Amino acid sequence: MTGKGRPKTFEDKAAIKKAQELFWEKGYEATSLNDLIEEMEISRQSMYNTFGNKHDLFILCFESYVEESYQHLQELFLSDKTANQKYHEFTDMVKKAYCESKKGCFISATIQELAVKDKKVQDILDKKYQRNYELLFNYFSEGIEKGEICSELAAKELTDLFDSLLLSVTSLCKLSNRDDQIKSIFSVFEKQISFC
Repeated sequence: MTGKGRPKTFEDKAAIKKAQELFWEKGYEATSLNDLIEEMEISRQSMYNTFGNKHDLFILCFESYVEESYQHLQELFLSDKTANQKYHEFTDMVKKAYCESKKGCFISATIQELAVKDKKVQDILDKKYQRNYELLFNYFSEGIEKGEICSELAAKELTDLFDSLLLSVTSLCKLSNRDDQIKSIFSVFEKQISFC
């Protein structure tokens, strides 16, 4: 029997990844416990012993996804690359993820399904968006200060605008035939800045 508090093994991480993909594809409510057990290839007892109930598992999957996403952003925006390189690497990544993948955004789907009624999910999202906002604000502030970004807008205005743009894109990507619109949104934003 699995003891509580033990370090997660490779097998646990692989099982979490499978559950994460299932929640992402079907949503929280539509994913049954039997779906998870079958997908993760574990017994019902192992599920409860290792991960708790369905909600516990979802929170574990969601926190893991959010943290992994933030680490990628942090690695890029805190790197020694120029503001121009960081911006285009990030927007190219977003466009590729949302235009080429038809899965949509796991975080956006979770906002729409659970944010209002699940306090734990709301707390995770609040923390996520606050950290992302600070990362973007520091990026625009430093870019302007170093003379790498030129704009009539202040750093906070650029951050507010870009942050709102990203939120809209996460919803648009779930609709059909919106790839051109998503790409256009970034082109419109780029008219507000220039890389010096």
